Amino acid sequence: MIEKVNIEGKYKKEEEQRNDYSPYQAYYECVKKTFGMDNIKTFLDAGCANGALIYLIKSDNENIEVQGVEYF
Repeated sequence: MIEKVNIEGKYKKEEEQRNDYSPYQAYYECVKKTFGMDNIKTFLDAGCANGALIYLIKSDNENIEVQGVEYF
């Protein structure tokens, strides 16, 4: 049986909030070059923090359905 790991106290709220979106912009540029946004209909960001990546995708591609999932 696998023991459930207690993550309480391991992550702080302030560590999830980011004011510098440049890493997300760089990741978005990589996704655009790799897949081509014309080929993407939906995008799920698991561990989306405050949603910067899905915001960038949606603001540049209104036709793509985006969703973010965050534990915290």
